[in-house]
Amino acid sequence: MQLLVEAPGDALASENVGSLFDYVAAVQDVPGVQRVDSIVTIEPSLGREEYQKLYSRPPGQLDPTLASFVDRFTEGGVTLVSAVLSSHAMSDEALDATATIRAIEPADELTILAGGQSASFVDVEDAVFARLPFALAFISMDYEVFLLSRIKEEYDATGDNQASVARGLERTGRIITSAALLLVVVTGAFATSEIIFIKQVGVGTALAVALDATIIRALLVPATMRLMGSLNRWAPGPLQRIWLRLGIGNLEGGSPRAEPEKHGLPPEPAPMDDGRSRT
Repeated sequence: MQLLVEAPGDALASENVGSLFDYVAAVQDVPGVQRVDSIVTIEPSLGREEYQKLYSRPPGQLDPTLASFVDRFTEGGVTLVSAVLSSHAMSDEALDATATIRAIEPADELTILAGGQSASFVDVEDAVFARLPFALAFISMDYEVFLLSRIKEEYDATGDNQASVARGLERTGRIITSAALLLVVVTGAFATSEIIFIKQVGVGTALAVALDATIIRALLVPATMRLMGSLNRWAPGPLQRIWLRLGIGNLEGGSPRAEPEKHGLPPEPAPMDDGRSRT
């Protein structure tokens, strides 16, 4: 885990070295941290004041090995601190250690930026879950749009919930299956990449599309709509009034069986079902 510590002025100033020593000591005490590499952990026998005195010397008076180490770990007011975790980056212990380190309150004059594989994973996970409700609210799969629109058209024409679900499945099956197969082939090709992230996206997307076009479309959607019956067409009162006022139903074809009733005429009989759509 890489920790970028920014201090006002020179990182080797006495006050900044003391604040860095206190912060590094707090990081070392975190469970799951094996060791910490920094300019204040070079010699374990040295304490806070010893490090302050050591770096108060002019740069030319520092030991060449120490000077080389300082050059690699500091630049201006910025210092790099490397916390080596005792378990692999995606383990629960490592993720807990990352959260604990980020929760450490440094001295007021220090600013900490935490990076590394564990920290990146936590950040991505937080970003995904923070935006997940928006994704669920605004994305609807095209397959379900095709399927439900066709089912609605059949129900408007017949008023038969069971038959409309069966016919909707039958008449959208080919186009949905073809589109799903195309997406599976295209995204599945990413699995041949040597980059793990692209490989994960390809495999995950291909599996998601395949499950959506088979298990969800062919099993869950019709089973749920069969069980819900008339509740499939339920909507809150205000939404129904808006629907009728705007005439959206008529724009989509409306309900032929309802039109004669609007004019005081008896409804037309529903077309007979020859039973082929149920097979």
